[in-house]
Amino acid sequence: MEAEQRLGRHSGVLDAVSLRTREIYFAHRAGYSYAEIADHMNISHITIKRHIARALLAIMEHGETKRMEPLIAR
Repeated sequence: MEAEQRLGRHSGVLDAVSLRTREIYFAHRAGYSYAEIADHMNISHITIKRHIARALLAIMEHGETKRMEPLIAR
């Protein structure tokens, strides 16, 4: 249940990235390997890595913003 909630939060955060980045991120989270995703989407392995990195950066930036909100509100 906690994992589903976390994925739901990530989904909202990932609205800021491209549809392809979201698709790749969620495919990887669903258990597909970089190679499987690359083969299915007919793109290179390094492109998969870049999309995953963009998604993780968006998630981390959102986390940093959330931690800063109580400080900003003061």
